[in-house]
Amino acid sequence: MAIRSLVQHLNPDPASELPGWATAPISDTQLALVNSAGAAADWPALRTVIEEHTDVLLARATRAALGALTYLVPDHRAAHLLLDLLDEIAAVGLPATLQDHQHDHDRLSLLLEWMRTPSWEASFAFHHEHQASLATAEVRAQLADLDDDTARQHKAILDLTDMFALDSVYAVVTDPNAAEEAALDSIENGRLDQLAPLATASTSLHRREPTMALLAAVLMLADGQPAEAKELIQQIAEHIESTQRRAYVVHLRGLEGHYPDLQGIDDLIATLSNFTEADGG
Repeated sequence: MAIRSLVQHLNPDPASELPGWATAPISDTQLALVNSAGAAADWPALRTVIEEHTDVLLARATRAALGALTYLVPDHRAAHLLLDLLDEIAAVGLPATLQDHQHDHDRLSLLLEWMRTPSWEASFAFHHEHQASLATAEVRAQLADLDDDTARQHKAILDLTDMFALDSVYAVVTDPNAAEEAALDSIENGRLDQLAPLATASTSLHRREPTMALLAAVLMLADGQPAEAKELIQQIAEHIESTQRRAYVVHLRGLEGHYPDLQGIDDLIATLSNFTEADGG
């Protein structure tokens, strides 16, 4: 700032080779815009700032002033934010930019309200009421951007609604029997695309550790990790009853019927069968 003040005092020729952050004028109205934008707590507040200061934001000199501020005060997020908005406005216009951000805000508000429901029953009721709004690709992309366990779980719930009825999805989320049945049925019928969202969405499935391990092993096979899958199956085979091993073999043989070339599946079947034979089962 001291260097800029000195440069401004010297009043250099506009054609000089001094950097823009040192020479670009920054008016009081531009500073007021930046400070107001920085104080905005959310999109509605920022939109009000933009609409009240549109003439200042869109003035030709404002971009240079904002650019100077990003160098002079690099931690001030508002100058960067306003520059990004100017880029969007240049691409699609002010009305479309405001509308796009409003849609983002409305989707995020909807998602946060859904994720903060106090129970799964309330979550189901909210989801049922807002099914059309939650079913869009934009909603899933916004959940992916949030990148936390709750967001990942709710994205998986949305993914499962492409495969199951809504009440069945919530049964999977809350009922360990329903979750285990759905996972085993998906394995036996070769519906591998259902396994990852089932594991992510269903907190109840994690209570059935052997089945979760079987699910994980199948996903390892699909991901080209047969050795890791066999090791995991060996670990669980030691700790489950022969009846459960035989049931898992049936499910895996069903999977093999759909994916006969799936590398490593014969080893999983053999591992479970060998433990059962060793037990005399």
